[in-house]
Amino acid sequence: MSKRSLWILIGVVIVAAVAIVSAIFVSGLILATDAKDGDEICQREARSDSCTDLTPEVIGDLMQMELPDSVTVESSEYQQFQDWHLEATFVVPPEDVAAWEETLGAYPAPTTEQCLGKPDLGPDQVCAMISAEEGDGEQRSYIRADQADGSVKVAVEAIGF
Repeated sequence: MSKRSLWILIGVVIVAAVAIVSAIFVSGLILATDAKDGDEICQREARSDSCTDLTPEVIGDLMQMELPDSVTVESSEYQQFQDWHLEATFVVPPEDVAAWEETLGAYPAPTTEQCLGKPDLGPDQVCAMISAEEGDGEQRSYIRADQADGSVKVAVEAIGF
């Protein structure tokens, strides 16, 4: 092999290696920036792809509803691997129920039929769901039950595919 052929071969190998490394780097950037708001919050606050104790703001963002600051979050869990999953239970105080209900425009009217197979929050519970087809690949649902003091207990679940 001549000296010129050797230098051409070395140049081709270097160009191929740079192209492969660049492709891997760009793919990593695309995957890292394609996260949901909840993913970023879990990674920033809990340093993992799973977290609990989410704020009302994060739950509201992922559920396409606004939660007042006065909401009491009883439980919350967010997990992310190839898809993401959120489950939370919270109580809306009586004075904020009307304002919260006004933010549910993305959801159909809640019915008892939508509650089949859902957890039991109380005798007067109703449920609403946005299917994955309606929600751009993200399924969301909530169960609400009016409480004796005028507050509303709500359980939510969302899955992003």
